[in-house]
Amino acid sequence: MECEAIYLGICWVRPAVSSGSVFSVGDFVQGLALLVIVYTVTDIRYRFRVAITPLPLYRLTFYLIGVVGFGTLFTDIWLKERWLVPESLMSQAVWQGMFAGLFLLLAMTWIFYAFIKPPIFCAANFRKFAQELYRVIVRGSDAELPVIANELVRSANALVTLSRKKLSTRGIGENTTSEGKMKPDVAGYAHDVLLLVGNRKLCRHVIGSSPITAMALFEAMTEHEIYNIPVGQFAKNTSAEAIVNKDSILHHEDEGYSSGLLGYLKPFSQAIYGNYKMVEALGSNNGSPLDIDYRIVWSWDAPQFEVYCRAVTITLKSYLHSDSKALGEQYPGAVRRLLIYGSKARGDAGPERDPDVLLIVNDKAARQKRQLRRVGYMLAAASSAVPSILAHTEDEWASRERSGSPFQRAVEHDAVQVL
Repeated sequence: MECEAIYLGICWVRPAVSSGSVFSVGDFVQGLALLVIVYTVTDIRYRFRVAITPLPLYRLTFYLIGVVGFGTLFTDIWLKERWLVPESLMSQAVWQGMFAGLFLLLAMTWIFYAFIKPPIFCAANFRKFAQELYRVIVRGSDAELPVIANELVRSANALVTLSRKKLSTRGIGENTTSEGKMKPDVAGYAHDVLLLVGNRKLCRHVIGSSPITAMALFEAMTEHEIYNIPVGQFAKNTSAEAIVNKDSILHHEDEGYSSGLLGYLKPFSQAIYGNYKMVEALGSNNGSPLDIDYRIVWSWDAPQFEVYCRAVTITLKSYLHSDSKALGEQYPGAVRRLLIYGSKARGDAGPERDPDVLLIVNDKAARQKRQLRRVGYMLAAASSAVPSILAHTEDEWASRERSGSPFQRAVEHDAVQVL
């Protein structure tokens, strides 16, 4: 091409007429409209993921759309009017391809965080995570909360491990400003998020839609042996909701012949009640999963009390097997049967009536009957329901049966067997 003009030592020519374009302003508008429609109708799950990305994705998207949009518009007008361009300038295809590449990169970034690698709670996004979770919980939408409850699964481990750092740095002064105010840090936000998820309505949706969230949180605590973090309210509320909701996974983890594999494995029950150290630590500090509000306890019927007692039994068995000197190792299978009897078992108990519990233990564990009862009362101390616990060996119970004991007959007639 011949130079039309020379400015600043650069040869300026008129661009050649192109029969087509790689990425015109019309293509950009269509692509932008499609992105807006997809974002508008997309599920809260993906909007939550995009909102908590470590990158300032909304601001970055705004600026990139401006650059690409005005760039393609300016390029289309310039080339359409055949205004002079430097001779060494890239061709129209390459220039428009660059804008198309930026737009594609933007779309792929959204797809990456929404689908490929959703972000979790971490040091790069702790403020955004906590703020977005707070907004969702305050809105209290029954359509959004089940989805967000499930989203918390992936961040459970990070919340547990990072919250521990707040305890180790508290009082040192490293996280305070010159005015004495606490600086916002990832450990402090992890601590607050754990308090936030104790919301009763969220816990109801956790049990109803995503019990794996509670399992992930308590399993992370057990794995890392971190028990002094503020999950007491979450533990109490999820446990209460699991007992009250007769369609919850806890009610379906009864016996294997009734519930199949879940009845044998009891994953939910084991995660929440199967670590005696965790239950005891939570009961001492924040409230354990066995610490149920008395107003809720008064409304229970026999099946719900059976589920609660089964949970207590799982914790009791954990105690027996947790210490190398405990009965679990000295006398395997020390507790043979655990029965709930009396008015609670019959279902005609008043709201003020506490449960009657009977332990049938191995004959070899006869000397440990008092200890087993003490453990039962210690576990019950975390709850407003105080059971009356009796303990007999198998031989003693069989002797009562042979002698025709009215008490033995009444218990066997009315009892709900938990173990």
